[in-house]
Amino acid sequence: MSRSCKCAITGERGTTDTFIKIKGRYYKSQEIYDAEQHRKALHKELVDYVVREFLGYEKGQPFPTALTKRIKENSFYGDAIILETFKRCAPNIHYALENKQFQSQNSKISYIWAIVDNKMADVYEEFKRKNKQENNTKSMIIESADLSNVGTKGPQKNICQFLDEEDF
Repeated sequence: MSRSCKCAITGERGTTDTFIKIKGRYYKSQEIYDAEQHRKALHKELVDYVVREFLGYEKGQPFPTALTKRIKENSFYGDAIILETFKRCAPNIHYALENKQFQSQNSKISYIWAIVDNKMADVYEEFKRKNKQENNTKSMIIESADLSNVGTKGPQKNICQFLDEEDF
């Protein structure tokens, strides 16, 4: 007998026989659960990269919430584009951190974010252009075609029925 349940990610209602249960919570499908786990892993990778690479924090050390606030403000772009932008701006950020003095970690984060923010829209446009190009190439692929009617304009006239066996 199935009970009513709610998806932990989407909030949709369903029954326990149609939803899946993972780690004590119900999810609409395995794909939704996997997508959420991928999103969480990407977010963790982004935060870890910035905290370790630029701020010099050690594993387990609490970091300023200003970083998560900035990431949330730019959630339109998504964690993958923000991470890619940080990686592309890494030389500029390292140069700024070596040659400039900061009063606090929050001012350092603000300065780093200003560098990244100036480049983020360009990375996003490049990402969109690349996706559009990939979609166009996928649509251009022609599936196997039936070549039996190539070059014909309609039903062919067959005169074989009028010929005798001797004419063949």
